[in-house]
Amino acid sequence: MTSSIVADSMTRLQDNRAESISLNPYVMFKFSVRSETTRKYYERRIRLFLDFINFGLENKNNIEERCNEFAYKGRSEIKWAVEQVIRFLQFQKDRVEEGEITPSTLRNYVKSIKLFYDL
Repeated sequence: MTSSIVADSMTRLQDNRAESISLNPYVMFKFSVRSETTRKYYERRIRLFLDFINFGLENKNNIEERCNEFAYKGRSEIKWAVEQVIRFLQFQKDRVEEGEITPSTLRNYVKSIKLFYDL
C-alpha cells in the first residue's frame, strides 16, 4: 500500500515538472544541439538573420524571445517567413559570389536556420 502511495506521488511530481517545462521552439532548438559551442555559433547566425530582416529589434538582446516570436509568426504567415529566409540566403549567396564569405559559411547559415525553424 505504501509503495502505491509513493508511486502515485512520484507520478504527480513528474507530471507537474513536465507541465512546467515550456517546449517552445527555442527550448527545442537548445535541446537538439548537444555542444554548447555549436549552439552559440548557431545562435549568432540566427541573430544575424533576425537582424538582417529587422525582426524583433526591440528585444535585440533576448535571442530566445526573438526566435520564438519569429517561429510563431512564421507558422501563421508561412509565405512571409519563407520570403525572409530566401532574401537572407540570397544576400549571403551574393556575398559568396563576391568572395566576401566562403561557400561553407553559407552552408553553416543554412544549417543554423534550418535546424531552428524545422523544429
